[in-house]
Amino acid sequence: MFLPEKEIVGKNIFDFEPPPNLYIDMGKYTIINFFASWCEPCRKEIPELKKFSERSTIAVVVGVSLDDEKNIKKFIEEMGINYQVVLDNGKFSKNLGINSIPTTIIVGPDLKIKKILFGEVNSEKLERTLTQVASKKQNETK
Repeated sequence: MFLPEKEIVGKNIFDFEPPPNLYIDMGKYTIINFFASWCEPCRKEIPELKKFSERSTIAVVVGVSLDDEKNIKKFIEEMGINYQVVLDNGKFSKNLGINSIPTTIIVGPDLKIKKILFGEVNSEKLERTLTQVASKKQNETK
């Protein structure tokens, strides 16, 4: 799997040409999950992303779908997705080097990429990783 993690961690998420409707909450961390409706591991992790989205007070979840618009609307309804989903614009995932899904990127309130998680995630793993990323930031400011 090629994802130039060392080349993108620490860079501004907007350097990678995200879709214009991608919502980044500059007061929180943003969990960006790349997925597709036909991807079985992606389908399995959506309930976990929903749970995390409902519970987290320091992060928001955004899905970036590799589907077409017609399929994704039906899929969002079917899965009861409760967080923002945008369509990949054909550049974003490519510029990030993502060639395997699901892939999840954690972006800090400073808009910089903090961490990349490959494969299926669950709410506990997201909580744990976010705690590590946030505590690392606090240690850097001391």
